[in-house]
Amino acid sequence: MAESILDALSGEIILKDERITLCSLNGVRNVFQFKGLFVQYRPREVIVALDNDEVGLRATREAFEITGQNSISAVEFVQHTVADVKDLHKVLMLKEEMRYGRYGLSQVRREAHIQ
Repeated sequence: MAESILDALSGEIILKDERITLCSLNGVRNVFQFKGLFVQYRPREVIVALDNDEVGLRATREAFEITGQNSISAVEFVQHTVADVKDLHKVLMLKEEMRYGRYGLSQVRREAHIQ
């Protein structure tokens, strides 16, 4: 469970697991809407990876309450908090920068032959 679809897709890449079902809240205010999905689909485990900010941390606690009330195992994905960045997309960007080096937009345009 991530805040945005970009974070959810980044998590899939980081975890290297194409079998997981992605779940995007499209904003933390929607965390309670997923209670119905948990009840309906009964996942074995939920990976909670909400943003590393005040509202994201509050929504993480709420997500754990919801999963606990429904006897669903939940784990918190913490790579973004350990790296001290806001979200999974930023973790993926950091990993790519470490792998390929930092790119500026002008350099990317040059390499892609875009004017």
